[in-house]
Parts: sequence; structure tokens; C-alpha cells
Amino acid sequence: MKSALFRASLVLAAALVVGCGDNGDDGNNLPAPTTCTAAPDCDDQNPCTDDQCTDGACVHVNNTLPCNDGDACTMEDICSDGACSGKPLDGDGDGYVSDACEGGNDCDDSDGQVHPGASETPYGDPVCSDMIDNDCDGKTDAEDPGCTATAGLAADHLAAASFDLVPETYIEQAKAAFRIAYGHTSHGSQIVSGMGVLEGLDGLYAYSSDGGPGVLSLHDRTPGGDLGNPDRTTWAQRTRDLLDAPGNDRNLIIWSWCGQADTTEANINLYLTQMDQLEADYPAVTFVYMTGHLNGTGEGGNLHQRNEQIRAFCRANNKVLFDFADIESYDPDGTYFLDQGANDGCGYSGGNWATEWCSVHPASELCLPCSCAHSQPLNCNLKARAFWWMLARLAGWDGT
Repeated sequence: MKSALFRASLVLAAALVVGCGDNGDDGNNLPAPTTCTAAPDCDDQNPCTDDQCTDGACVHVNNTLPCNDGDACTMEDICSDGACSGKPLDGDGDGYVSDACEGGNDCDDSDGQVHPGASETPYGDPVCSDMIDNDCDGKTDAEDPGCTATAGLAADHLAAASFDLVPETYIEQAKAAFRIAYGHTSHGSQIVSGMGVLEGLDGLYAYSSDGGPGVLSLHDRTPGGDLGNPDRTTWAQRTRDLLDAPGNDRNLIIWSWCGQADTTEANINLYLTQMDQLEADYPAVTFVYMTGHLNGTGEGGNLHQRNEQIRAFCRANNKVLFDFADIESYDPDGTYFLDQGANDGCGYSGGNWATEWCSVHPASELCLPCSCAHSQPLNCNLKARAFWWMLARLAGWDGT
């Protein structure tokens, strides 16, 4: 009882001193008792010491018990050398300290997948449409540089020729990242016919409507129609209807022509304007531009001028282009045929470059048969290779 009264008198005295403005002590730094008759007399108000009374003298032994240092920016507080301290706060265990604490930079310390250095790329990946600043750079989804399209990307005859350089890891990333809707009629089916040949050669290039682990999700002929069928604007509204539909998961949109690219400059501008507006309205979706298939009118024909119009727009505005016409203008050796009146069936003024090439290379996988609408299997197989090359580039491959 006496010891308790003694401690109380010390507290009262300290309070009076503070009230007089002497030294500002708040009453929590009183000297620890030094004499005692029992252990409770030695309470030093320090949870990190075990208080003992030995031969009338207080002894304070450091412990290693859990404690609370009163700092919201530490965790796993524990006693050490008579003091309580903790590790910097990392609530989600991702190795990054909460940005609510001094020196911290984890913008969401409750999610281990969100922190500086986390992935917010490539364009088309789900992280680019999840409304989360995954890498804590202050930019979300389309605002993040990692979620923008590769500048000036064109899948052309050179892309088809570079197909064998594509690392498998980027094919896998593309299959995981993209969920495609491809609106087309007969000519547009050439890409998909060639994809079927590739899938038969190697399961790496598997695709289906539903997709799944290791399988690209491709909604073929969805939406219905093409860039000129039934008119020159319906395709755009069908795209909006698809993307606005409840439960939509498509994040890469492609439309092809079926002859209607041979039109006026104004009509091509209408196409380009609508595509550009779709990109602005749906920034988390990849939109692929397309040139029109060849029709035999050569370099001086209106179609070539319109295709050049599309190419120029895509180059100037960093768009993604599948250059349908360019692939039809070259054989696998790089021989050019547009100046010889090449058409969609690979015919030209001197013959048919596809059948000629395959007669010289009959064992080539490029010559494997498929149902290639309006054309030769070689044309479809080249387009499929250019298509996968394009997806790999969009998935982050630098093309080298």
C-alpha cells in the first residue's frame, strides 16, 4: 500500500510541475523504482522488460515479447534491447511499404499484385482495363504508357516472313491477353483458314471461340458483316453494341473489307474517322485497321491509292494495321507483283505467283492445303503468320 501511495505521490508531483510549466514532462517518463519489497513495486511501465525485486532492489530484464510501439506505419512489433519497434508497414507482403507512411510507395497495401514494378502492360491485357493503377505510377489503364498500342505497327509481308522469329513466350502472352472479335465475310476468312493450318501443325497456335488456358479466344464473324456490308457505317454501330453489351469481354476488334475498299477518298475517310472515334471511346480495346484485298488494277489503280490512304493515316497516327493488300503483293521470297497487276487470287500478268512458288517449294508448310476463299492456300497461310506476328508484337515483343 505504501509503495502504491509513493508512486501516486510521484505522479501528482510531476503533474504539478508540468502545470507550472517547468519541464513539460507528460508523466510517462517517471524514474523507474529502484527499491522494493515485491516485484509489483518495480513496475517501470515498459512492456519490454520483466520487472523483478531481488534483495530489495529492482531489476529489469529485457524480454522479446510482442508489443505495440504505437506507430501505425510499423508491423510485427517486438521487444528488443528493452525497446519496442517494428518493421515498416507492408500489409500485403509484396515487399513494398504503404505510401501512407513516410518513404513508402505502395499505392494499395492491401493487394499484393499492386506495387511499383508490377505489370501494367501490354496493350490489350486485362491489366489495361481493370480500373487499377497496378504499377503505382499515378496512371490507370489507358492513361498508362504500358497500355498504349505499339506505334506504327503494320502486319505486312515482312511480318509474315518474320514469323519464325516470334518467341513462343509472346505467343503464350498474346493468347492470355487478347479476346478477339473479327467481323468479316468471305475474303476476311482467309486469315482464319490459315490459322487452322497453323494450329494443325503446332498446338501452340490453338484458338477457339471460348479460348481458355493456352488457347486464343476468337469470335469469328462477330459482329456480322464487314466494312462495307450492309453499308459503310453499320459495322461501327455493331462494334459499339458488342462492346456495350453486358458481360462483354472482347478487347481486340478487327474488321475486314470484301471489295469495298475500292471506293472514294471520302468513303475511306469515313472509315478512318469511325475507327479513330471508336479508339477514343473505348481506350482499353485494341482496334486493328485493314487494307482492302487486291483487284488486279495495280499501282495505278484507285484501290492502291485508297490502300495508301489507309497506310498513311496509320503511320501518321500510330495505329495498328493488318496490311491485307501488301501480303498479296509479294511471294515468300520477297518478289513484288503489284506492279504486274497482282490480284486477290495471287494471279498477275505473267501467271500465278502462289502456284509458281509452291511448284518450286512443294514441301513447304506454306503450301499446305486449306479452303482459302477466292485465293490460294499460300496466301491464307502467309496471312495467318502475319496475324500471329501482330498479336505477339501487341503482347510486348519488340520484333527482334
